[in-house]
Amino acid sequence: MGAGADASPEDAPLDLAELAGALQARFEGRPPRGYVLGRTAFRDALAAHLGCSDVRAERLVAQLEGRGFLRYPGEPRGGPDSRRLAWRIEAPRT
Repeated sequence: MGAGADASPEDAPLDLAELAGALQARFEGRPPRGYVLGRTAFRDALAAHLGCSDVRAERLVAQLEGRGFLRYPGEPRGGPDSRRLAWRIEAPRT
C-alpha cells in the first residue's frame, strides 16, 4: 500500500479559498457576531456543507482563521464589544 492509504476521506486536503467562498455565500450580508459564537457558526456551516464531523470542521475554521480567510476585528478573549463585532470573511472574488 502507498503512503496515505490509511487516511480517511475526512483528512483529504481542501481548497481553503473555496471554503471561504462557501462561507461568504452562506453568511452573505449577515456575518456572525462574537468570537466564540462566530467560530461555532462557521464550524456548523462547514460541517453541513461538507458532511464532515464537527472536529474536522473546527480544524478547518482554525486553518481559515490562521490563513486570514476569517478575521475577527475584536479581542478573542472578550471585552466590551466581544459579542457585537462581526466577523469578516475574506474570500477571493471569482
